[in-house]
Amino acid sequence: MHICTGRAAVLDPNVISPMDSQDEKPLASGNGVSMAIHLAEPVLFVQGFENTENSPGNTAMLRGSLHLRVQKSAKIKAVTLRFKGRATTKWPEGIPPRKIEFEEQDTIMSHTWPFFNAQFENAERGTNADHVQLSKGPDGA
Repeated sequence: MHICTGRAAVLDPNVISPMDSQDEKPLASGNGVSMAIHLAEPVLFVQGFENTENSPGNTAMLRGSLHLRVQKSAKIKAVTLRFKGRATTKWPEGIPPRKIEFEEQDTIMSHTWPFFNAQFENAERGTNADHVQLSKGPDGA
């Protein structure tokens, strides 16, 4: 079984690679369950703004799909996705030969999406995914 979450527009095969791709490399796997994430764009750019500005800046959108492949019966308690946005700034100080490279890294955003939780009231009635594709077993059934 594959579970793909995201908006319907993101499921366009020209944007996201197909779920039945044989060369799909899972990010995590174990006990017959594997998970992969396919992003529509490899990098997300966020534009800054001045604190004195009243109008919001351009928005950035994270698009993609989460593929969950379950190859044998398994008890799944929850499926969540945690996004952590980091900003890295690098700069040199000094003049050669005493030039020193500095780097600062800050977390600018953190968000968790709960796609499935067995404790949710509606967990028995659906997957909470926008698209579900059941794979045929080895015997074709």
